[in-house]
Amino acid sequence: MKVIKYFEEFLNTVGAFSSTKECGNLSFKWTGPNVVKNRDNLFDSLGLDLNELVAVSQPHGNEVLIADSSVSGRGSRSNDWIDGYDGLVAKNKNIILAVESADCVPVFAFDPEQEIIGIVHAGWQGVVGGAVKSLIDKMKELGSKVKDIRVAVGPHIQSCCFEVKNDILERFNQWPDSIVKKEEKFYVDLSKIIVSQLTNLDVLRQYINIEQKCTCCDAVKFYSYRRDKQKCDGGMLSFIKLKK
Repeated sequence: MKVIKYFEEFLNTVGAFSSTKECGNLSFKWTGPNVVKNRDNLFDSLGLDLNELVAVSQPHGNEVLIADSSVSGRGSRSNDWIDGYDGLVAKNKNIILAVESADCVPVFAFDPEQEIIGIVHAGWQGVVGGAVKSLIDKMKELGSKVKDIRVAVGPHIQSCCFEVKNDILERFNQWPDSIVKKEEKFYVDLSKIIVSQLTNLDVLRQYINIEQKCTCCDAVKFYSYRRDKQKCDGGMLSFIKLKK
């Protein structure tokens, strides 16, 4: 199965992946069938144990949880995920941190020095609301130094398709370079905002990698709610794990 891989220069230490449409629907937030079967198939192909996965409810906020083995399995085989959070960080080799998406931004973080991992789901509300800062803050709380943190921004809706109306446009005024005007319509580059936020937190620009493919444009590879609206029948799973 085709997945997108991250932090490949640290393959002996960490595994980080985003699923594609080829993997089938991996999200309990959408109506597509066989989520558990699809997850089992993918995790078996990667040599991972689905029962170690932990996921969160993703209320489009900015709360990030420090996770340990006590929450292992939450959200792995049903929607019994941990409520109230959009992200997770850990320094534990027995759990897999995961978020679901179908246009929103999955943001991965990895500190190879302290072997700390993190992931956060950032819709536009989370991006402007500080979800990425919360992710970095929680990694620091576990012992990371910002200069050591690597970040990967996974597949998401790009500025070519993310049109915003006047009612929310002002929410992005803090990042004017992220706003693109085309034929009297306004579009926003979420990854540009995320890069600005990370570098303002002193994450090194050379340690930030952005997936350039647009989930809304590529109907073969990605699920997209913006593209398919109520006909959207699936979502991607992004997940990260420290290797034992």
